[in-house]
Amino acid sequence: MTLSFFIDGQKITAKKGQSVLQAALAAKIDIPHVCFGNELRKTESCRTCIVENEETGKITVSCTLIPKEGMRLSTKTPMVQKGRKTNLELVFAGHAKRCPNCKAGRWCKIAKRCELLGLDLERFAPRTKQGPIDHFDNEPCIEFDPTMCINCKKCIETCRKCSTSFLQEKGYGTHATAGTLEGKISCIFCGQCTTVCPTGALREVSTIRETEAALADPDTFVIIQPAPAVRAALGEGWGKKPDKKSTGKMYAALRSLGADKIFDINFGADITTYVEAEELANRIQNNGVLPMFTSCCPAWVRYVEAVQPQLIPDLTTARSPHIHSGSAYKTWWATENNIDPKKICVISVVPCTSKKYESRRKELWLYDKKVPPVDICLTTRELIIMLKSRGVEWDELKQDKADSLAEHSGAAAIYGASGGVMESALRSMYWQLTGENMPNINFKPARGLEGVKHAKITIGKLTIRVGVVSGVRNLTPLLNELKKNPETYHYIEVMACPGGCIGGGGQPQYKTKETLKERQAALYDIDSHKKIRTAHQNPELIKYFSWLDTQGKDFKKSVLETHGYTNHKEK
Repeated sequence: MTLSFFIDGQKITAKKGQSVLQAALAAKIDIPHVCFGNELRKTESCRTCIVENEETGKITVSCTLIPKEGMRLSTKTPMVQKGRKTNLELVFAGHAKRCPNCKAGRWCKIAKRCELLGLDLERFAPRTKQGPIDHFDNEPCIEFDPTMCINCKKCIETCRKCSTSFLQEKGYGTHATAGTLEGKISCIFCGQCTTVCPTGALREVSTIRETEAALADPDTFVIIQPAPAVRAALGEGWGKKPDKKSTGKMYAALRSLGADKIFDINFGADITTYVEAEELANRIQNNGVLPMFTSCCPAWVRYVEAVQPQLIPDLTTARSPHIHSGSAYKTWWATENNIDPKKICVISVVPCTSKKYESRRKELWLYDKKVPPVDICLTTRELIIMLKSRGVEWDELKQDKADSLAEHSGAAAIYGASGGVMESALRSMYWQLTGENMPNINFKPARGLEGVKHAKITIGKLTIRVGVVSGVRNLTPLLNELKKNPETYHYIEVMACPGGCIGGGGQPQYKTKETLKERQAALYDIDSHKKIRTAHQNPELIKYFSWLDTQGKDFKKSVLETHGYTNHKEK
């Protein structure tokens, strides 16, 4: 059922239940808005999407206004324009003095938007008193500035839906803001709160300054490696959608920063796939702990440690992709190229805020826990800020290639989508158990944006039962099944963020699931066009494992597996 109404004289069609703002945006009419998000509850917190009813003269917000047949609205009357400007100046009061990017003279999306609208950000004082910036759980991953919070509750709702309800409302009335329950509930650093915060009050702890310092140091050998999901979203910083050319443009953008080498975390994803597939096959054949859970999502691992410690023995010992590839650079590649690993700075560009936490965990460090595999983690958003501050324009970037250790399979490319790790591992486990490549290499039951997926696959005489979860809150049904029957699953993939890494806490903000679908499709498109689509066929991986075999079992185990911090034990 549809109806028609008018905005500034233009006829608009709205579906049943759609708000005026939703219908306007679908019709490509830009009504300024701050706190609106299609997937979240409407709160009318910012009151910047106001419109005027031409018949009654009433001013109201469009995000919750349900249109009536023939209704006539205006977004351009003097009253609307004055009210919108005032509301925006209240929302972003003090932004320039509190935003770390604005203070550093770097590109800031919010400040640019305010500048285009001619706003006076010093007209009003912030709605809450200035206080210390809160680093969640005292870790340098996510920070919260209460003076920039407008209490839209988007972060609280998102934390409740996706994570641990770490964020709660604090204070009363006009002084209410988001807050934390530190000491009672752990933050898992998934960063979903930062993807919905409209004012920049919640953001990743920036490592841009450290990155710039490393790039400027002539005595530091800088390697930059982007994650699979980064290429699917980077162009959004310039209003572009992902396509086949995104990877080449991403490499060109990274090359412009001046690093010594551009490698790719996709190489590490192939390492993770191979190690994980081998471990799963071993557990199944030798009555090991089952089901085996993936562990390449550090937010999920932290959730297990804090909330479900009984699952620690079920986690795979395989390290995450960027830790695997960083380890390869600072061991094998450094040895082959006669470079002191202590002089190498590995910078991971990731869709994730929890990777910042993971890279600092000394349980994963090399050479007697003295050398980190990864030195700095930049989110996709931080990379966009760096590139825009340098005047990089997406349309002007030419296609480029990365250096040798960017070689990867199609299986690595799909790691960024929910179900991708599962599918990649099954492709290689099939080969490990049968000596043949999987006949139907596209394992579609693992694909999609559903919070929970189930599937079976036959490998030789074995029937492998698998589950895929995105969003740790969606794990509950599977855990209930396992309580009733511990043999329900052999293998379960869990990603903390909706849709997997494509919806990670460090990605550009998005309003609807359509964006996630586009990012997902881009990664599967990369996979389908790769000549090599299984990890075990990657020639660089084969060279690396051949070298590891010469270094002894203990050394090989120390760079491929994780045992210390997750305390793997038999049940």
